[in-house]
Parts: sequence; structure tokens; C-alpha cells
Amino acid sequence: MPSREPRRVPCNRADCDGRLIVFAVREDTGRTVPYDAEPVDIDLVGSTGCHVLIEGKAWNPVRLAEHFQVVFELPSIERAHQLVREYQHHKPHLHLTTDTTEGNRP
Repeated sequence: MPSREPRRVPCNRADCDGRLIVFAVREDTGRTVPYDAEPVDIDLVGSTGCHVLIEGKAWNPVRLAEHFQVVFELPSIERAHQLVREYQHHKPHLHLTTDTTEGNRP
């Protein structure tokens, strides 16, 4: 059976030092978005802004819990949230810049 792990590729921005990223399609917008390949420890940093990547789709954790509750007919939303916490959470891969001079846009 082929692996469903997303393909990790280095970011092509020079200022990113080749950090590995993965691409996933956001479940809510249908847009393809880059995410940091390494998952975050939500116990340490929380899940704000993170998404759960499942088979190439990026899910907001709250929406995924609601989806799980309906699909798996779970008795409570709390049980659905527990299931979501078992999945790896990834932060969107962002490039922030403070250089606003003309002609130096990223």
C-alpha cells in the first residue's frame, strides 16, 4: 500500500535556509497552502493557527472534530476533540518581512 505521508520539499526562498515544507489543500477554501513539515507539540505551543493534515487535506481542528462527530457518530464533541488531538498539527509556512522599501518586495 502506498504511503499517504505528504512529500516533504525544501522551501525555495533563500532566506528560509531550506526548511522542509509540505503542501495541503485547505478543506474550507480549496486553496493549496504550504505547511511546516515538522509537526508542532500542541501541549507546548497550542494549536492556534495550526491545521491537521490528512491525506493531502488541511483541516481546522475544530471543523475536523465536528466532522468526526458526525461521520463516526460520536456521542460527544469532547470525544471528537480527543481524537483530533491524536493527529499531528502543522503550522502554515509563512514568510514575514519588515522590509517595505520600494522594489524589495519578496
